[in-house]
Amino acid sequence: MKIYLFCNLGLSTSILVDSMKKEAEKKGLDVDVKAFAISELQKYVGELDVALLGPQVGYRVKEMKKICDPFGVPIDV
Repeated sequence: MKIYLFCNLGLSTSILVDSMKKEAEKKGLDVDVKAFAISELQKYVGELDVALLGPQVGYRVKEMKKICDPFGVPIDV
């Protein structure tokens, strides 16, 4: 499963990405967790399973949902 996190520049979510990877490993889950700038969502939406937005860009969830919905990708903050 590919879980991509999007924030302003793709940097501030790195701690969360590391925590998610460790937790998935503990549970034996096969996940690919990465962080990107929100401006790159359009570029990656076709290859991910779940999109998450960092709190600082959470106000853009409705806008980003319009990008994710045609691909069947759930998105949340």
